[in-house]
Amino acid sequence: LYTQDFEGSGQISSVIAYPDNGQYYPLEPLNEFLQQFRSLSSEVANYAAYTEKSMEEIFGENVIREAQVKEVNTLASLYIENHGDDSFNVRELPGKTQIAPVLAMHSGDFDSDGDKDLLVGGNLYDVKPSFGGRQDASYGLLLQGNGSGKFNAVDLQASGFSVEGETRGIIPLFSSQGDSSLIVVKNNQPVQIFERNVADPVSR
Repeated sequence: LYTQDFEGSGQISSVIAYPDNGQYYPLEPLNEFLQQFRSLSSEVANYAAYTEKSMEEIFGENVIREAQVKEVNTLASLYIENHGDDSFNVRELPGKTQIAPVLAMHSGDFDSDGDKDLLVGGNLYDVKPSFGGRQDASYGLLLQGNGSGKFNAVDLQASGFSVEGETRGIIPLFSSQGDSSLIVVKNNQPVQIFERNVADPVSR
């Protein structure tokens, strides 16, 4: 991901690029690229020219050299365990977690077995068609921990945790009696409230 004032207009923009034989090329289709950089239409007048030109050839070596660059090594949702000695263990969360972006998470012992579990939610609607379009396959998920850093996905019917929409927060709420509930915050939708159930891990 390159971030820079590419056109010298004072406007900071970002360009996602992919590697090929030691060079990086813009990932966006030409029509979307030119919507963002209209002044470069003469540099990439057609798709043939666009696919052959690297970031340096389009924007210039000096511009690219001074750009801020971030590299993405994985798009998976991860569990990162800190061992406390400057070492970390990185694991991918279960496959059902990976069907949509995870943008909200809360930990707790939701099944009362003494081990930490995770509640996750997400979805992302505003995604360009060229990057896959609307990502809305998640209905929330309870991940049951085994105490050693591994998690198993619990079916929605068994967990009682089911959330539609773009989840952006899972927040605990404690009453004066000490009971706890969970508030699920979503974009442009009412919140959902979940309460603990002695028979099931989580209930609505």
